Amino acid sequence: MKYQIDNIVVLLVALFATICIIDFPTSNAQYFDPTARCEPYAGYPECRDRLKNPNSVWVSETITQELLYTNLSTMLGSMQFMPPSCANEHTFKLLCNQYFQECVDVVVSVNANISVALFNKQCRDDCIRGLADCPIDKSCADLVPYYNVWEFPEKENTFNLSLVGGNDFTIQCFATDSIITNGGDIPCPPPFYLRNSTDRQADIDAGYMFIQDTRCVLPCPSPFFSQSQWDQLSNMAYVLGTISFITTLFNIFTYGVLNRKYDRHSICIIFMSFSFWLVMLTDVVFLGTGWELNCPEPDRYGRQSDAGCASTGIIFQFGVVSAIMWWSTMSFDLWIVLKKVKNTKSYEKLYIIVINSIALILTLAPLSKQQYGYSIAGLGCWILEDNWLNGVFWGPLSVCLFAGISFIVLILYEVFKIVNRVDTGKKKSMRILKYNLKPFLIILCLFVEFAYMFGYHFYTQENMDKYEKGLEDYIICVVTGGTDCTANTIPFGAHFVFLFFIRLIGIEVMVFYGLNRRAKKIWMQSFVFNNRFFTFSFQSTKSTSGSSKEQNQKQNSVEMKKVSSRTEESDVSDNQNNNNNQNQNNNNNQMTLNVDGATDNL
Repeated sequence: MKYQIDNIVVLLVALFATICIIDFPTSNAQYFDPTARCEPYAGYPECRDRLKNPNSVWVSETITQELLYTNLSTMLGSMQFMPPSCANEHTFKLLCNQYFQECVDVVVSVNANISVALFNKQCRDDCIRGLADCPIDKSCADLVPYYNVWEFPEKENTFNLSLVGGNDFTIQCFATDSIITNGGDIPCPPPFYLRNSTDRQADIDAGYMFIQDTRCVLPCPSPFFSQSQWDQLSNMAYVLGTISFITTLFNIFTYGVLNRKYDRHSICIIFMSFSFWLVMLTDVVFLGTGWELNCPEPDRYGRQSDAGCASTGIIFQFGVVSAIMWWSTMSFDLWIVLKKVKNTKSYEKLYIIVINSIALILTLAPLSKQQYGYSIAGLGCWILEDNWLNGVFWGPLSVCLFAGISFIVLILYEVFKIVNRVDTGKKKSMRILKYNLKPFLIILCLFVEFAYMFGYHFYTQENMDKYEKGLEDYIICVVTGGTDCTANTIPFGAHFVFLFFIRLIGIEVMVFYGLNRRAKKIWMQSFVFNNRFFTFSFQSTKSTSGSSKEQNQKQNSVEMKKVSSRTEESDVSDNQNNNNNQNQNNNNNQMTLNVDGATDNL
């Protein structure tokens, strides 16, 4: 991503014009500062090889090297954001010698032990060249306050030392290019990093995010959020992601290991839970490796060429795509079961082949264009470009979400019809509420979460220009020496909820599918509760009520035959009516069981 921050140049030109001239304080002397002195250069790396005389630097009581370096480091760091014609070695040397001026110690009177510290200036031609490289509103013919000498003399400066009993003293100016340097690098202002690139495009592909056309790159993670906010996001992922990892693993163990009957509903639950488990696996890997997974270097973002980033991105994409497809498939499968009531053709093999094939295609397609990597606002590696992300995830998500919600609405309608046919008493409304409550909760939770994530993604995508403008303002604040600089970009609370919902789904999978009647029955009938140490007996009241009623009806029928043998024709007619009623009851019970099973599997 390349940030267009042309207005930075305007602000930095103004900054250059205001701070490149040293403001001398008022003193009792008219033509020089009596507190001035010469001292060796403090050794700051930016100007170590760029000074005329590092052994003697002009300072005073109020103008210390620390103060000079504070102003200069801000200026030099901002030079990386200047046009290439301005950010050159001549300009760097010009600035260094303008701040850390060569000091000349002049002895006025040997007998009286009087000396003064004067400064040597660069020639006017150097200033003219500097203005040609960096066109700003500044004159090269200004005077230094209180000293009445030239800021950039044409050839020399003459100091009047009569106030201390001395004669005029002349110092020849020097040419900036006479200073031989090794061309050391000027660093970028923190938190940005300097990147000396021999192949800029290759560095961009490797994950270095350059700021405009400078050599400065963004830190990783990005300044989109403060460090404390990044810590909140990562801690949430550590805790909630680990819990979701365990809960989805519980479902896999329940339906995949303990379960003795693998029907299509249990197969759907196994594969959907496994898909969400893959999504949460990336958080567990992130927990074990830390930010090095997403940021292999402090100034580089993870890319497909990084094994850890590529593998977690692929796992996340396959898991999240297949999970949403399995959820919508379960809705379709339950609808056809209720619609036909009786057993339907088994589609589980077709489900497995089709869903995994589509998920595999949508996962492998971005590999061909090196699309897996870490972006500036996420918590893990995924697909980088919005066009690809919309095509291989958000587009399929919208289709699956619409299909899943549609079939769940149809399921609720079928449940309503079945319950309406079975119950005719006072408790019908309560039964309808009971059978519809769980599907409604699923609709409410998953629909709200998916809809929020869907809307949030496209909202941020639509407003990305505004967020990048906030990052530009942050960069301007940093390079102009501002304090408490903050990037006003993506709303942190909304982004936190987005990442929270992704990890909450793993817990909901266990709540809806791991804590129902069927899961309880699987555990009670498994080797965990039935082994050589003890055995647990589990019976369902609903599943046995129909058989008990049938036995009672058969016994009553036999007794009626023995007592009224002489009215055989009437008895036969009565028995036929009883049998018809019994069959109707059995059918009703069967429909009730189907409804009950449907709500357990939703």
